[in-house]
Amino acid sequence: MWVLCLSLKLLMQVYLMCFFSFFLLIFLVILLCRCVLACVCVETRVCTLYTEVIQSVGMQSLEK
Repeated sequence: MWVLCLSLKLLMQVYLMCFFSFFLLIFLVILLCRCVLACVCVETRVCTLYTEVIQSVGMQSLEK
């Protein structure tokens, strides 16, 4: 009888570990996606800022 109880306990531990690792995996994936999106947003923002600066400098040099 105790063998059954022990195996059930072990099974529950394995199940909980799998459950937590699954949640951790989802959390990491979401975090990674957010980081990638943030990086992309920053990159595009920097790019647009860069092109704006180039355009304004170009306009100023044309006005001169």
